[in-house]
Amino acid sequence: MRTIALALLLATIAMSASAEVKTREDAKGRPLEVVGLADPTNCNPFDFDGTIVKRDFAPDAVKLIGIVVEASDGTREFINVSIPEDLNMALRGNVYRALQVLTRTGRRVSGRTFACGAAGRVQDLDAIR
Repeated sequence: MRTIALALLLATIAMSASAEVKTREDAKGRPLEVVGLADPTNCNPFDFDGTIVKRDFAPDAVKLIGIVVEASDGTREFINVSIPEDLNMALRGNVYRALQVLTRTGRRVSGRTFACGAAGRVQDLDAIR
């Protein structure tokens, strides 16, 4: 019984740790990556690699809500972008800035999405570099 309780506790800690949003910058403060954006619950992880061909913004023209990534074989995928609401304002600002820089049209990117929804057709951005 204790073993099961310990296993459940460790699984809960591991899941919450993987959902922590983080940004990483170089020595000059330029964004290198954002990780931990998506909730992996009931979703499947997928890696992506390609070129940003389109960005979609909310009506405020600042909040990024989606990107289109073209793979080397010419296929394109739309990836939803959302920033967790519970982030403090400093981290939220860093994430907004990093996403705007990292998703510049024409930029080569790689990262991870979580495919959710019916047949995994909805892809949510979890990490990008």
